[in-house]
Amino acid sequence: MKQAPRSWYEKIHAYLIAFGFENSPTESTLYVKRVDDVFLIMVVYVDDMLLTGPNEKHIPDFKADLHASFEMSDLGHLHHYLGIQFMQVDGGIALCQSKYIDTLLQCFGLEDCKPIATPMEMVYD
Repeated sequence: MKQAPRSWYEKIHAYLIAFGFENSPTESTLYVKRVDDVFLIMVVYVDDMLLTGPNEKHIPDFKADLHASFEMSDLGHLHHYLGIQFMQVDGGIALCQSKYIDTLLQCFGLEDCKPIATPMEMVYD
C-alpha cells in the first residue's frame, strides 16, 4: 500500500480545508485557522498531528470534531516529537534535544566524552 500515506494526507488536507484551515504556501504540512477569535495551528507529519492555539477553549472543540471524523488517539500535551523534547513551563514551552544528542554520541561511540562549556546567548528584539 504505497499510496496509503498519500491517501491519508489528501483526506486530512480536504478535511482541514473544509473546516476553515488554510494550508501554508511554503510548508505543506502546516495549516492555520484564523476566524474571529479562533486561532488554531495544525501540523501534520505522516500520521501524527500537532494542534496548538492561544485559546485553550477552541482546542477541545476542534479535537472533538476530529474524533468524530477520524479514528485517533489524543496523547495530551506534547512531550517528544522528531527528536525534540518539549517541556511545559510557566509562560510557554521549553525545547531540548539532549536525548537526540545522547543517541548521536552513542551511535559514534562518543558517549564517554567530556563536555565543555560553550557560551551561547540568544537575543531577540
